[in-house]
Amino acid sequence: MSTAEIARQVNSALGTTLSHKTVRRMHREGRINSSPMKRGPVGSFSKGIWKAMCGAFTTHMQLEQAACKKQSTLNQLAQKVNSMVDKAGHKKTGNDLARKLKKDTADLFTIDRLNVVEL
Repeated sequence: MSTAEIARQVNSALGTTLSHKTVRRMHREGRINSSPMKRGPVGSFSKGIWKAMCGAFTTHMQLEQAACKKQSTLNQLAQKVNSMVDKAGHKKTGNDLARKLKKDTADLFTIDRLNVVEL
């Protein structure tokens, strides 16, 4: 069966506009029965490692808030996150990784506001 015929059958069955060139490319790359690749660059960490990092970041922030100390600034968090990642063998600098972790865990707590300790 030709790639044009496969594309025609898929388009009629699913109501899509799949090109026969896409079918040919996916077959050549060995990506049959798989979802299309997402756009953009591939991340540095796998999904499992990223979830573990988010869990560690959340735990650290919750412990910091529970101790009623002054919360870390973004630059201080970036230094902590980068040192954690450096121990694992990845070289990261800057605060982009800390910002991404902060964004992914923002629904769990408020990071930017300081805790007011009652007198």
